[in-house]
Amino acid sequence: MAYCLGLGLPFILIAAAYERWAPVSSWLQRHQRTIQVVGATLLIIVGTLLLTGGWDSIVQRLQTTLISDWKVPL
Repeated sequence: MAYCLGLGLPFILIAAAYERWAPVSSWLQRHQRTIQVVGATLLIIVGTLLLTGGWDSIVQRLQTTLISDWKVPL
């Protein structure tokens, strides 16, 4: 049930607010090629980092600098 809600709820919300989404949709259509190029570039970068092991280094650095002192509030 949670999977179905997570998958379908965004589409239901967009359909309910269709008129408000019209400017966003037109902006996305105008910038579609740029969005595709940026997305493809990011995929290539992340894929290269995964192959070379650089991704692990980045994640470890982020973990130590951002969440090393964080404690679970229980």
